[in-house]
Amino acid sequence: MSNKIDIVHPTEFQLSPTGSFFVKKGAKLVITIHDLIHEKFGAPGNLYSKVSRTNFYRQADGYAFVSKSTRNDFSEFYPELFESKPSKVILHGCNFAACEQKNQNQRKQFLFVGSREGYKNFTNAALAFCKVADDNKDCTLVVAGAPPKLLELRILKNYENQISWVEFPDEERLRSLYAESLALLYVSKWEGFGMPLLEAMMQGCIPIAGNHSSIPEVLGEAGMKLNCESVDEIAEAMKLTLTYDSKTKNLVKRGYDRASFFTWAKSAELHRNFYKNL
Repeated sequence: MSNKIDIVHPTEFQLSPTGSFFVKKGAKLVITIHDLIHEKFGAPGNLYSKVSRTNFYRQADGYAFVSKSTRNDFSEFYPELFESKPSKVILHGCNFAACEQKNQNQRKQFLFVGSREGYKNFTNAALAFCKVADDNKDCTLVVAGAPPKLLELRILKNYENQISWVEFPDEERLRSLYAESLALLYVSKWEGFGMPLLEAMMQGCIPIAGNHSSIPEVLGEAGMKLNCESVDEIAEAMKLTLTYDSKTKNLVKRGYDRASFFTWAKSAELHRNFYKNL
């Protein structure tokens, strides 16, 4: 380990032995703050400790925030740390290339992606689908992620012929699910950024999402933003996407335009400049 290391940028809430070694040798420590979900909603078991996380954040020479919303949350929960360190909002890029040709495989399908625990608000998404499915027997819901739990199966038991559970799809399968779906149900109660929003828009899938936290910042004029605590509002938005009229076609176009703004090249350049300034 004779090479000089200038920056240590860990991916977890602790330093590795190698990271600690170079920080002690004078390397600058940069910490990315992705969200303050645990601070806002709590966490199971020993997943979160305010004391240990504060001690870790205190070691940093600078903070990178994935959105303005996350920066604002951090300033609320850790005001002294926020005011004492340099920081920069550095947005994510999108992992998928744009697919702007109309997908011939697109169907009357809604998609829910990722974790369904707690603040992710899957119950409201499921109840909204039930409302829509009552009048639209040919629409479907695809749930991509962990296997279904008993409570989830109970909520959707009368619609089991219209539900597909796709367990932990790989990247290519996930991309195809977005492309096949009219809309993404992204109705979580809070988000630090919202990567699925970009992934959906790049594939012509309209995000239906809460009008809060980082979501308006990421969506801009794209997507359908609503009160995610209201099952009726979610259901009404879903029904609108089923019409596939000029309004929804415009939302698809806005989605492509908005998602193309987020690139990893921009993110990398902003990180490089932040490192240099430190």
